[in-house]
Amino acid sequence: MNSYDVIIVGGGCAGLSALSTLANYRTLLIEKNSSLGGRVNSINLEDASAELGALYSLEPMLQFNSISQTACLDNINGNAQHSSILFIISHSLQFESFSPIEAFDRLAIANQSQQSTSFYKRVIKTNSRSEPTITNPNFGRLDLLSPDQLSLVASLFQVTHPGSIYDCIPSLRPLCLNNFPSLTRTQTNQSVLMNLFRVPSNAQVALSSNIISLTELNSSVEVKFENNDQCISAQAKSVIVTPPPASIFPFIKSIRPQSLNFYHSAPYISGYSFVFLFIGPIPAQSAFVSSIHIWSVCFFTRVDDSRFIVNCYVPSNRFGQFSAKPSEHELASSLKPYLSDSCVLLQSRSKFWRYLAPVLSDLLVDRYFQEHYVLSNRIFYGGELSTFTPDNLNAYGTHNAIKAGETVANFTIDTISSSHRFINFRPLPPLLNAHVFTFNQQIPKYLGSQPEGNVAFYGLLLSAFKEQSIKSYLLKASVEGLWEYNHGFGVTLEDSLLVLEGLIDNGLPKHHIKRILNLCIDKFYDTTTGLFVTVKKGRSSYWQGPSIHGTAQISYLILKHFNLSDSLLDSQKILDFLSASVTSDSLWKSRWFTNSYFTSFYVVRLLMFLPDDHTTYLLLSRYYERILQSQVSNGSWEDSPISTSSVILTLALYHNSLPITLSNEIKNSLIKAINYLRQFQGQECFPSEPLLYYWYDISEIDDQFTKRFYHCMDKGRISAALASLALQSASSYIVDK
Repeated sequence: MNSYDVIIVGGGCAGLSALSTLANYRTLLIEKNSSLGGRVNSINLEDASAELGALYSLEPMLQFNSISQTACLDNINGNAQHSSILFIISHSLQFESFSPIEAFDRLAIANQSQQSTSFYKRVIKTNSRSEPTITNPNFGRLDLLSPDQLSLVASLFQVTHPGSIYDCIPSLRPLCLNNFPSLTRTQTNQSVLMNLFRVPSNAQVALSSNIISLTELNSSVEVKFENNDQCISAQAKSVIVTPPPASIFPFIKSIRPQSLNFYHSAPYISGYSFVFLFIGPIPAQSAFVSSIHIWSVCFFTRVDDSRFIVNCYVPSNRFGQFSAKPSEHELASSLKPYLSDSCVLLQSRSKFWRYLAPVLSDLLVDRYFQEHYVLSNRIFYGGELSTFTPDNLNAYGTHNAIKAGETVANFTIDTISSSHRFINFRPLPPLLNAHVFTFNQQIPKYLGSQPEGNVAFYGLLLSAFKEQSIKSYLLKASVEGLWEYNHGFGVTLEDSLLVLEGLIDNGLPKHHIKRILNLCIDKFYDTTTGLFVTVKKGRSSYWQGPSIHGTAQISYLILKHFNLSDSLLDSQKILDFLSASVTSDSLWKSRWFTNSYFTSFYVVRLLMFLPDDHTTYLLLSRYYERILQSQVSNGSWEDSPISTSSVILTLALYHNSLPITLSNEIKNSLIKAINYLRQFQGQECFPSEPLLYYWYDISEIDDQFTKRFYHCMDKGRISAALASLALQSASSYIVDK
């Protein structure tokens, strides 16, 4: 197996930039196509060069010595046009202007909507010695525009940001007026890209190669890919992936859920690129902008005195507005009315781009976190969106992809010489083994297994075994005062509470308990429902809504450790929620935990703390009746140590509060259950059994979601901890048989 310092997946702008930045390291670049360039796709029509991919010229980059100086190059291409632009607003409204802003302002006067100019003015007053800068609160507001202006900006928007202007971050919308490209160039984008980023001598390139899997190991990443019908394996200390997330994430075995959540918030729009070569009188305009055709903008480039090239982009969101799928003949015919009658089409080419450009919405800002590009300890995302921040919203396009490749490559260099990225924090061994599947149109595909769960469930071990080393570990593992299921996965309510209870059982001071609970309230309390969620703005539709397990666990802790007057809890809302959520067999099922008895313990514990009423009595009575009826002959519930331990914890802790008629029966059940658990204590470990499951939407193609499903098995240590807690709580009933 070949070994490298870094493997780069994707040979587009970002991948080539990363490869150049890592020139001093042993690298392998894997590209699925037969040539490098990605969305830079220069072609020839007869003897004329044309761009079938990215339109923005890369030539201005040649004048800079450093990639880092190219951050604002999109604006260089947005200078005012020397030729006019024909704006086709409707069949009856067509006119020429020298810039989009000039056309916008012209419509403002015609439609008597002068206030609409604040749509593209970022500030009202510029800073001076006497007056501060005043930010324009109307920047990007579409409701200020007249229908004609809205048609104009919606069409212009397709040039730099395919997708609906309504779905975009408001502050990005006005860029369509200021960022109109000029196609003047002396070199093709392909030649510029190859001149900028020559393949280093110590790098290898694998073309026409398809990724099979990327698996993070203890000190490296294994990459499997197919080349010439052969499966090839390679290892690297780090991997940078640069293709659009939806196209590469399904092949990565383990991705931080927080990162998956972030990139899933920016789906890519597909579309077609068309190039036409005409002979005849060259149009006087540099471009056409249309609200009534399937194309939104057409650009004209002069080849010689008698020939010219037309570039058209047709994003997929315009298909339904006009026709199911555009053809070269349809587009050429739609241009004819605006060209000279003597113009003749010589040649044309088209290309479908599955991932034309991302949709940047407010949801992406909401889900932003600083290191979203760190997909795992050794796998990093280096594509165009990797540099996205709330202060750098314009993080897309070829120029930004080049910047992104360099930025993430520099970050990756820090990991090459270290055995682990988290030098000052070494996670304890994972407690679970996750079996990973993908579901595409509900068809499962098994990807393999991976160890998980190296943080939150150690809270249960801490409660059971009181080991100081685990306590110290968990205190170091906190993320801004809360905890994750696995290091790097992102904090959740349930994970934070598992750790908090472990710390409480080991003497956490009361003021620290209140501080952590307040953090949970701030982060996970839903004021609209009066309940708690696992994460706000869920990582898929499955993650959204109130959490039974989390609401029950935190409500109990709040009631126990806060004065009731200090609590924000609405006991009636919580009781109504629990009453509505009970299953037909009088248990409670969590969205995450496979074991209903485990979740039911936390619910029953809370019910004992809530004010007595008829509903509470019924729920508790039915639960205990269910328990007595479902115990099997060997003393267990479901022949499961986890189920049995959970029931013992419920029965033993609250037996004195139960109806008197049930007390003797429950005592006998406890004794049988305790003896069932004791048989495992002499063994080396408890049996492995399911404990957790979760899934994410990882891509969407033609309205079909691809899901990644994780079925997590306890390796035995969590079962042992629960059994220990159960036996401790029921110690007064342990008898020798």
